[in-house]
Amino acid sequence: MTPETKTALEASIAHWKRMRENRKAVISGTEIFVEVPGVDDCALCGLCFSKGHSCEGCPVAEHTEAELCQDTPYTAAHHAFYAEDEAAWQKAADAQIKFLESLLPK
Repeated sequence: MTPETKTALEASIAHWKRMRENRKAVISGTEIFVEVPGVDDCALCGLCFSKGHSCEGCPVAEHTEAELCQDTPYTAAHHAFYAEDEAAWQKAADAQIKFLESLLPK
């Protein structure tokens, strides 16, 4: 794993931890999502996916041998993020964080 990829992975883990703790914020009386799961707020996607819309070089894709975070806890976490079930969201976010942390070099 390159130093640049490791930094992006660590940033992605931090992103998921922030989302787990604070999905929404109130700005000028309106509740909004501050960060969301997906390409736009993911440092790994910003590094890998933006280079020709491919997951080449992404440690998630290398681990699963799939693109777009298939076969990871991401799918359940993405759905739970937009649901109103806080317990399901916390559980799904924890699973995604644990998965991403498992990809860090030892």
